[in-house]
Amino acid sequence: MGRPATGSQSPHRPADEPVQVVLIEDDPDDVRRIRAGFAEMEFEYVIEVYTTGNEALDALLKARPQTLPDFILLDLSLPDMNGDDILETIATESKLRHLPVIVLTNSDETADIERSYATAANAYVTKPSDADGFTSIINAIERFWIKQAQLPPTHG
Repeated sequence: MGRPATGSQSPHRPADEPVQVVLIEDDPDDVRRIRAGFAEMEFEYVIEVYTTGNEALDALLKARPQTLPDFILLDLSLPDMNGDDILETIATESKLRHLPVIVLTNSDETADIERSYATAANAYVTKPSDADGFTSIINAIERFWIKQAQLPPTHG
């Protein structure tokens, strides 16, 4: 679990409230690296991991508004449905369309990038090859999405 927020906390979120993240990722090594990256950050994070798109969408669609995550990290390559289908569902569901989605995937194909941004992706990041690279990406996510960006209210 991440360290509690300190003096440089975000003006946009309460200091005692952990950041809620949904991670949709089927590679256990990447899940471990992502968790380790978040553990290094300033804020406390609660990470709900789903290894299939169907499982993730089912949980998101059943969630009460106050329990929706602050943002979603999505791998495009999943065993049961691809990330494009998940993005399409997020874009068309009024309950979910406000959620920031960061695609974190192995693909650097232009077509994948364009499709992701054309639907519900707010950012597209190619996975690094080592643990330090994951920590760097998670640090950038925290700097921008938690410390700088105004996220839509989802908890209440």
